[in-house]
Amino acid sequence: MIKTKPVENNEAKAGEEMAVLLWSYAAAKKIDISPIFVFHEPGYKGENMWLLKQFNSENFIGLALMQWVGFVDEGGR
Repeated sequence: MIKTKPVENNEAKAGEEMAVLLWSYAAAKKIDISPIFVFHEPGYKGENMWLLKQFNSENFIGLALMQWVGFVDEGGR
């Protein structure tokens, strides 16, 4: 197993991280793989199941930033 240092919290990048999480979820859905492969248990600071629950409930954390930068339209597409 590869050992790495834990990722430090970086408040300046928190919004970007939320958008990347949503982008990853959307990409998994688009290519028809289960998001559980992306949001695996050892990752996401122990919050992988919470994130999956949010996205599966259509609580798209990070959507506002993705809309603001023009990655998706107002409808979230």
